[in-house]
Amino acid sequence: RRSVHVMEPSATATFAPLDEAAFSRVSAVCLGSGRFLRAVLVPALQELGCDVVLAQPRGSSFGKYVARRIQAGAGPTYEVDTVLTD
Repeated sequence: RRSVHVMEPSATATFAPLDEAAFSRVSAVCLGSGRFLRAVLVPALQELGCDVVLAQPRGSSFGKYVARRIQAGAGPTYEVDTVLTD
């Protein structure tokens, strides 16, 4: 699981983070929430010690997904499928 900061799903014209305190500690802002960002870039940035904000500029599906996970007690996380090699 990756823990991230995500924009408020109801925000369309302005950025409203789910975690207001995120901006005081964020190291990177990713504009978009596509598979490459979620599965490759965000984990790499987090391994380097960066705190990451994912902002979904179009649509609201990812923001709503993360908001549901927060309400369910999973925190601001999302699942990532990985392939391990020998």
